[in-house]
Amino acid sequence: MKKLFLLCFIISSVIFTSCLKIEEYISINNEGIGSYKIKLDLANIAMFHQLMNSPTDRLAEEIQYYIDKIRAVKGISNVNFLHSEKYIEISFDFENTSAFRRVLLSLTDEHFNIFIPNYIKISNNKIVKKNISPYIDKIIQYINMQNSNDFLINDYILGFINFNTYILTPDSIKKISHPLAQQSKQNEVVLKTTLRDLKYGFNNKIKVKF
Repeated sequence: MKKLFLLCFIISSVIFTSCLKIEEYISINNEGIGSYKIKLDLANIAMFHQLMNSPTDRLAEEIQYYIDKIRAVKGISNVNFLHSEKYIEISFDFENTSAFRRVLLSLTDEHFNIFIPNYIKISNNKIVKKNISPYIDKIIQYINMQNSNDFLINDYILGFINFNTYILTPDSIKKISHPLAQQSKQNEVVLKTTLRDLKYGFNNKIKVKF
């Protein structure tokens, strides 16, 4: 129920906003330690206080359940959870991609499978982030099955949810695999899309060599 609450809240909030932005940041340092951060921008959501009695506190309480599970994963460190009425941010370091894989497994149960095998690969001065497009439609179908007919997630709503991936490297970037990815800094690449595009097959797999 906790997973369903979070997903329904995030998606339904789009009704009251011009745009909702989800950003994920994947980085690696010179020692080979990886970092992952996901940020949900709530700044433009109108009527946020009306959606819940105590929106920030209640949402924080639900998310804390998952933060505790992430902290218990072997190979994970520096787990942080920041939140306000304008954003929600979760970040952690992982010693290798196996540790990151264990994080995804820890957030999965028999009712709602969010596990994406090999979501991140790091090797030989290269970072690869897997395409999530095949999983988006399954997630939307699951939420709609659990939800009432009063609110179903449709393509119009999905078009308002931006999903941006940032990849940061310890050295200058030499090659970017995705034709729509942009090098925003010497060691940073960004790929921007929406959940609607992902639902209909937009491939957001990105490979960066440095």
